[in-house]
Amino acid sequence: MIVSGLVLLAVLAGLAQSKEPQEGDPCVTDILCAKVEIVDEKRNICTSCSGPNVCKFTRIIKKSYEIGSYEKKCNTYLWYPGELCSLECVSTESCNATSYTQSIDYECCPGFEISRPTNSYHLFVYHYLSGYYLTYYGCPMELNDSVVACLEELGLSEMIALLKKADLLDTFSNSTSEFTVFAPANRAIMNSDLSKLNGTELETALLAHVLKGVLKSRNFIAKSSLESLARGHYIHIHNTWSWITQRNTYINGRQLIEPDSCQAMNGIIHRIENVIKSTDDSIVTVIEDTTTFSMISQLLDKAELKQNLNYSAGVFLTTFFAPTDAAFAKGSSELGIDLVSCLADPENNNILQTFLKYHMVRGAFYSSMLSFQTSLKTEVCNNIPLPPPKTLSDEPLPIINCHLNVLFTDSGISVGMTGSIINQADIPASNGVIHAVSLPLVPPTIDLKETCKNHMMAHN
Repeated sequence: MIVSGLVLLAVLAGLAQSKEPQEGDPCVTDILCAKVEIVDEKRNICTSCSGPNVCKFTRIIKKSYEIGSYEKKCNTYLWYPGELCSLECVSTESCNATSYTQSIDYECCPGFEISRPTNSYHLFVYHYLSGYYLTYYGCPMELNDSVVACLEELGLSEMIALLKKADLLDTFSNSTSEFTVFAPANRAIMNSDLSKLNGTELETALLAHVLKGVLKSRNFIAKSSLESLARGHYIHIHNTWSWITQRNTYINGRQLIEPDSCQAMNGIIHRIENVIKSTDDSIVTVIEDTTTFSMISQLLDKAELKQNLNYSAGVFLTTFFAPTDAAFAKGSSELGIDLVSCLADPENNNILQTFLKYHMVRGAFYSSMLSFQTSLKTEVCNNIPLPPPKTLSDEPLPIINCHLNVLFTDSGISVGMTGSIINQADIPASNGVIHAVSLPLVPPTIDLKETCKNHMMAHN
């Protein structure tokens, strides 16, 4: 809740006082001279608030503006016979105009927090009228001393044991820094490989579940990617919606079970369904380091498309459906052609580009999130040129199908039109996720069999 008003406006002596400005008169522009400066701030207990433990935070903000003078500017228009003139305030690059603005915010006093909404009405007020919610309901919930105390309160003993093993317990108990921890359940940790790790590997795996600062669930931004405390390892946040389950939030493909589970003086805990798997390797590095992806790696090199899969997570995320070497062998056998040799032919470079981009989708779509998708927009869609302006005599433009169908079958998750199944899902990468598929995905716009037959005839 912000209350603002102009307290003082001091300008150069001699500013014109007439109601109608004249050419050459001094004026104040809307150009800021420097960054906004907070010259005073006070925090006091709010005595007028209905709820308990609410603090009133008052700031005095200083803004400096450039001084200018009125100049006559004239323009001509096709619809007007003469010139239209007006006076404009043109800056003289002098910073003598200063304003002071008072802002009043309400926040929980240190050591306290608002209670989590328990019904839909409170949830609406909490999200959309948070200032009113805060002043009316107050902050009755006393915070725990640390995130470790929160883990103890939630009964997450396995997470505590691993933090102790990695010598991180004191960091999260006594540190003056603030943390956001995505904590898996005890059973999830017991069924994972975390307990087998030691030293730096364990520390990295645990810190990959932690963000710097306090990030509450209401501030989650869909399709965002934030670097964890494990350098180079990113936490991908994705929201989905269905009429049955309403909104679901996924953290690196792991469903958020209980947001804002516990808040402490130095952070917040969100409970997730399983352990986060992450790496600091990009999609390209993972492909190059995996022996079963040698053929797709070769084709990406040939098409010079590896840079498309090598963007940092801060730019955008990618889902890559990667055919294994066995998938290419199976596809070649079914078509009776050598797919890799055919696609690598320089004469088929445009087809190779389309073929590979059909395996790329912007955004990190983990297998747990594919159930909410019926089709995915591939990179082929982003390379379709805009059609020319249409006239009445033009033929209808052809519909270009650049989307990838997703279907859940008894055999698994089917993608594309070739009957390809995801063999290995959720291979982590710093800038997205990889799914290994059982057959290459062929865009509907490409007749691969005919193209490769022509290739064979030309080289025989």
